[in-house]
Amino acid sequence: MQILRLFYVSVATGDWDLEEVLALARQSDTANKQRDISGSLAYEAGLFGQVLEGPEAAVNELLEKIRKDPRHSDLTVLKSGYFDARAFADHGMRVTIGDAYSPMTEAFVIS
Repeated sequence: MQILRLFYVSVATGDWDLEEVLALARQSDTANKQRDISGSLAYEAGLFGQVLEGPEAAVNELLEKIRKDPRHSDLTVLKSGYFDARAFADHGMRVTIGDAYSPMTEAFVIS
């Protein structure tokens, strides 16, 4: 069974500090594992970048929830596709701060 993997970026509303980003990642990790979703969350200079991967219905449902989340604006899906294996199988939600987009973009370049 193939999984859906998508990569989006969004603008963070308000100023986020390290602890807030880590708290969001912890919360996402727990919830995503219950939905069979894995991925990676990056934050830098007021921008979120995130890869979500898992069953198509679960990923699409979560994406719509994120679109409605007031902590995000201008959400844009940059790439999506179907894959045989996960890039972030060991992470309900991996988090990186700063120069963080390379692990996520590699998930599409390598796969």
